[in-house]
Amino acid sequence: MTAAALVLQACSAVKLGYQTLPEVSYWWLDGYVDFSAAQKERVKDDLAALQSWHRKAELPQIANLLDQMSLMAVKDVTADQICGLVDSVRSRLRAVGSQAEPSAATLALTLTPEQLAGLRKRYDKNNAEYRKEWLDMSPAKRDEKRYKKIIDYAENLYGKLDAPQRDSIRKYVNSGGFDPVYDNERRLRQQRDVLRALEKLQATPDTSLADARKAIGSLIDNGFDASDAAGRAHQQQVRRAGCETMAEVQNSTNDTQRAHAVKRLQQYRQSAVELAEKS
Repeated sequence: MTAAALVLQACSAVKLGYQTLPEVSYWWLDGYVDFSAAQKERVKDDLAALQSWHRKAELPQIANLLDQMSLMAVKDVTADQICGLVDSVRSRLRAVGSQAEPSAATLALTLTPEQLAGLRKRYDKNNAEYRKEWLDMSPAKRDEKRYKKIIDYAENLYGKLDAPQRDSIRKYVNSGGFDPVYDNERRLRQQRDVLRALEKLQATPDTSLADARKAIGSLIDNGFDASDAAGRAHQQQVRRAGCETMAEVQNSTNDTQRAHAVKRLQQYRQSAVELAEKS
């Protein structure tokens, strides 16, 4: 269900804030490493170039993906079909990561010890916020919070859900697919990997851009899939459970709910097409 939520969040971002993404992304990144004057101009140029590429290369593909989703929204589907859709979304996100890799590697080679210390401090702040949001509460309250979030995403797509549909989502949440302790451990491990990789680049002034790209590319890959077999198996298990629940909800929808889903998806598609045409 998390992947489905990401789909809808991404579509909403396209509709509501695409034009300002470079500026917003710059300030978000600056909050982590506090760019120098020289870095500032390069990062802003790189983010503008990334958006230009995305507008031309990716928005048409996103529009096509939303058409596929619209076709699926009017019929019964299998969990395999839903997982295939999730894989398509992940491919689009991976494409963005691959496109950003050269610029990220170039930036990484210029980071200073002070900036890495700032990054570590920001991670610590984020971790405290995560603990407050997900760990410092009872499992029952955590499940209820998760349940309400998924209901919000589903009703944004389908409109009002009925009791059996809500029960399907409740069953999914109660099955324990989302493990905040595991999720937090993976986040912390990724943060350590990022800091270790950046510190190594910073401590080796003669590192080539090719080697920096290799290091950054590995970090991007690990952001999508766990680096260990057990972690990947866990991710796959959680993803499959989400696909099965999504299929169960979709197959229980009535004509009104399906029409609502098609209308919503086509609104997102139209926004993507209009933004692509502005290139």
